[in-house]
Amino acid sequence: MLLIFVPAILSGQPTLKDSADAYEYWAQRGIIEMIYAYMQDYFVQFDSLKNKKELAGYKLYKATHISGIDSRSKDDLIFQFQLLNQYLIDNNWKTSETKILRPLQDKYHNQVPLDEQFFSVNEEFNTYKYWNERKQMILANYGEALKSFHPKPVPVVKVPEVVQRHEANKEEDEDTSSGVITILISLVSGILIGAFSIYIYSRERIYSILFYDRSKYDNELEKDWRKKYLFKYIGIVAVQRKWEMEKRTEINAANKDIDRLKTELDKLKDKNYASDKGSLLKTAEVETAEEDQPSKVREWKVNQESLSTLNEIYYTIPEHDGSFKVSNGKRSKEVDCFYKIEIDKNRNRGQLHFMSGDYDLRALDNIDYYINPVCEIENITERTQARRIIMRNPGVVILNGENWKIDAGNKVKIRLI
Repeated sequence: MLLIFVPAILSGQPTLKDSADAYEYWAQRGIIEMIYAYMQDYFVQFDSLKNKKELAGYKLYKATHISGIDSRSKDDLIFQFQLLNQYLIDNNWKTSETKILRPLQDKYHNQVPLDEQFFSVNEEFNTYKYWNERKQMILANYGEALKSFHPKPVPVVKVPEVVQRHEANKEEDEDTSSGVITILISLVSGILIGAFSIYIYSRERIYSILFYDRSKYDNELEKDWRKKYLFKYIGIVAVQRKWEMEKRTEINAANKDIDRLKTELDKLKDKNYASDKGSLLKTAEVETAEEDQPSKVREWKVNQESLSTLNEIYYTIPEHDGSFKVSNGKRSKEVDCFYKIEIDKNRNRGQLHFMSGDYDLRALDNIDYYINPVCEIENITERTQARRIIMRNPGVVILNGENWKIDAGNKVKIRLI
């Protein structure tokens, strides 16, 4: 019999210490339940205007706020009450948050007595079925709670002396025979109640912490959680651990890719340095040979200088300071070229263009080297999902000695898609 009644006792409403505690509990719970009553009346009054988003918000509200509310602890009720405004806004019930929840919250914070007037938000609501039924239930329960703090006096009935002596002897005999049984029952009851209380408390606290993400965990455990875990909330902890390990694996893989790309970048820089050095050596050889063959060398030098008359020059990646070395320019676009400079007629300024291609992902993974020195990204927050880069507006570069330098106020405008 004890095992049958323990769950029933624990599933009841929480213990209230005094009338102030009763007001706090029933005012908060009343507001939560009156919001639900308004949703019910809303679908009755405006059935033809029902939409999927409002219906989904209504069903989720019922599951998370109304179902099992009798067995919910005061701490959990307070937690839900504090998040109620944002919940209604996020789940397509913003009007009820403004017109119903806020006025009721003001009355609660101002300690307005919990009676009919407390729930008088709109006179029209008094004609709604569910609104009135829920209101009467809340007020009745609140009244019962107040009565428990001021019980009626028990009338004193005089018992004849002979009956009193008989009853006293009878009680002494019963106490002697049942004392040990009472102690054993109390001990077992305490152990069972304590164990069940710990289970209920730990489960509800975990669910409250995962309040908005619980559906994700339920979907993960829906198929076979009963086979693996005795209690469902232990399975939720296991899922959290699994997702954490998967995220660590992704981060480790990303770090390896970053190290690999840094290595490739260092190789490219070394290659460019070697190319620059070879170009300088060739120039020195030509200048030396001019003394012996002035006419032929002069003609060859003119051809080299004709590179500076190109209207378009292509580059791979910029230097860290946002410049491009003139000597690194290419006559035509190659697969590793990301930028093109269109030179103006004065030969000292140009428009810088970003050229999207098959290697956009490489640029996205290394934006500090490929993009940031000369570009402004409109939607940097979407970087992790982006797969391509498109140019919105070209930038401006200025010839400064042997380098094309980006104008800091006119960088290339790009967007990630």
